[in-house]
Amino acid sequence: TMEGGPGGVVSDNPMAQPERVMHIRDKTVRIKQLVIGQEGSCLGSVCWDAAAVLCAYLVDQNIDFRGKRVLELGSGTGVVGIYLAMLGAEVLITDIPELVNLMQTNIDLNCTEEAQHKNITVASLPWGGKEVDEIRQREKPFDYIVGSDVIYAPVGFQPLIDTMLAFSPESHPTESIIAYKKRYETERTFFDAAAQYFNITPTSVNDFPEGYRTSNVEVYRMTRSTN
Repeated sequence: TMEGGPGGVVSDNPMAQPERVMHIRDKTVRIKQLVIGQEGSCLGSVCWDAAAVLCAYLVDQNIDFRGKRVLELGSGTGVVGIYLAMLGAEVLITDIPELVNLMQTNIDLNCTEEAQHKNITVASLPWGGKEVDEIRQREKPFDYIVGSDVIYAPVGFQPLIDTMLAFSPESHPTESIIAYKKRYETERTFFDAAAQYFNITPTSVNDFPEGYRTSNVEVYRMTRSTN
């Protein structure tokens, strides 16, 4: 569960808390965030509910992340990538340059075991920017791409799709798992556009563990189309 709200998942006001704590299975993640209005804060500096649902969903699916390579896009506070590193994944968490220090702070706060700390790194990765090719050239292919609350702004839809495509080569079976809190009708246009390149499978709220079943958050699984 996540501290600070009914049912374990929904916080009354995540933007007003300097810290959020998640307890999922046998793991606890303590996330520092920059509250809105604080110097250096932005929407990405807050740990939103979709991140908690995504973590809970991933562990409940019994995916063996040990040794799997994971790219998190729009990591914000880094919570999802940090949780997967605790599960044994090799993780690269990414976001805009302004959030790199916050992500590193949360890695240092949570990944206290040497093996965990060695398994997770941070990089600046604005979608569609030159960094996409730079990272793609130096990194081995990723098994999973994850993202939470990355599709709220229509201006970012195509750059996000382009970035996902860049890291989903047809030669490697990369799966993307995206969670988001439903806010606007325009979010559907992301999936309409992505459907040209990806096979998209919605999950059911029944796939979420108890305490994380909320009708406001959806999770989609996406694989590169071969046609």
